[in-house]
Amino acid sequence: MRQLNIWVKVKKPLLIGLYILVSLILCFAVLHITNGAAIKLFDTVLAVFPFFVTAASALTWALFNYIEGVLKDVSELEGAQKKIDKAINLLTDLKNEVISNAAFIILLLILDALFNGLSSLYWGIRPLRSGCFYL
Repeated sequence: MRQLNIWVKVKKPLLIGLYILVSLILCFAVLHITNGAAIKLFDTVLAVFPFFVTAASALTWALFNYIEGVLKDVSELEGAQKKIDKAINLLTDLKNEVISNAAFIILLLILDALFNGLSSLYWGIRPLRSGCFYL
C-alpha cells in the first residue's frame, strides 16, 4: 500500500500519536482537577466542531473540482510529453490525497457523533439544544 504524502513529510508518525496521547491526558487531568467544571469550556470548543467539518468539506470539494479542472487542461496540452505525464501523475496523487483528507474529515464527524452518544448513554450527560452537554 502506498504511503500518504503527509507521513512522508512528517517523518515521525509516532510523535504525532504521542502529542495526541498527551493532549488527551491533559484534558482529563484538567477535568479531574476542576471537578468537571472545565466541561463547559470543552463544550464550547466542541460545539464548533460540526461547523468546522462542514467548512472543511466544502473547501475539500472545491479543491477537488479545481484539481480535476487543471488535470483536464494539462492532459489536453501538447508538447513535452514526459513533463506532461509527470504533471498528470503529480496532480493525480494530489487528487487522491484530497480524497483521503475528505474521508478523514467525515470520519472525525462520525467519531464526534459516536462519542457524544456514548457519553450520554454511559455517564448520564444530557444534550443541550446547541449540541453541548451538561450533567
